[in-house]
Amino acid sequence: MTKKRLIINPGLHKTGHTFLNIQLFPKLDKNKICHNPKKITDILQVSSKKKLDESDIKKLSLELNSELEKIEQETILFSFEELYGNVLNSYENFEKINELLFNILQNVEIVLVIRNQPDWILSLYKQYVALNNYVTINEFLNFKNGEFTVKSDKNPYSIHPFDYKFGSMYNTLIQMFGEKKIHILFYEELANHPDDFIQRWLRILNCQIDFTVNFQPVNRSYSALAIYLTLIKGKLFRSVPMNNLSQNTDSAFISKIKSLAKNEKYEFESQSTNNESKLKIYFGRTIYKIAFQFRFLRKLTWRRFIQRYFDRLIYVNWDLMGKKRKILSEYFYHDNLALKPMFPNNEIASFYLMQNNQKIN
Repeated sequence: MTKKRLIINPGLHKTGHTFLNIQLFPKLDKNKICHNPKKITDILQVSSKKKLDESDIKKLSLELNSELEKIEQETILFSFEELYGNVLNSYENFEKINELLFNILQNVEIVLVIRNQPDWILSLYKQYVALNNYVTINEFLNFKNGEFTVKSDKNPYSIHPFDYKFGSMYNTLIQMFGEKKIHILFYEELANHPDDFIQRWLRILNCQIDFTVNFQPVNRSYSALAIYLTLIKGKLFRSVPMNNLSQNTDSAFISKIKSLAKNEKYEFESQSTNNESKLKIYFGRTIYKIAFQFRFLRKLTWRRFIQRYFDRLIYVNWDLMGKKRKILSEYFYHDNLALKPMFPNNEIASFYLMQNNQKIN
């Protein structure tokens, strides 16, 4: 077994993972830290999706440790999304992956960046809509008649919000790896005190940096108004939905306008009357003529339009969660108490410990 220090960051969605893997990790001192060695990362990703028996685990352990010994640096940092599985399936591989890491590697440390559940779930929803899934927030959360219901096969592109118990996840990790091997960091600190957040990472990695970190947002969420307009757009133009929040594919809005403009056969989400079809074709022709007068509009997608232009000029936001926020905050309060030893200060704690809409210190 290798004696190298292995730090694994199983990036949860919408917690700054992309930012870290662009602005921080690749720029660390390469003489001290090896970031995402390709062969080992590929082996871990493939293995995480397989059902392994005892002989497979033993073989995998030998293979990984052999590869690790080839790396000169003493600290190896792995950071990739979906290590624990698909967020829409409640990170179904969480326990399986931890058992795998425990059985095949030594000196493993887990660094998990989390975000308070109501804000995190709202951010997931906004990204989901941005990836061509035209569902309301109530549909996404299976919220009916004033309460959350169990996720059904009839609505696969949704989540069951009560499944994301970060306090329970923390307890599982320390029971398996030991308290000293588990580090919990908070997205709220990245958002409000980014320098402190970076310093916590550097202390974990035992290194310093000689460059300035660019804190410009990498994946900014849509505003509430942009979500509203996107849902309207979804009713007009059919797009291919994505069932994976890590995909970064965007539908070509202009190509759909173009098909309408040429009066080509177009598949609508619901059967349209002749008048509705004529209106859409007229709308398409008009926009097409305007758009193709400007070169930069020819490759414009709806997502680029929202992120680069609309939300920068008109950022109108409101809380789409409504009363659902209070229900979730109160539900997660007791589970989040397990995180108390990890909170760096009362400000961060207040995002996770709230009852009756009152923040608890």
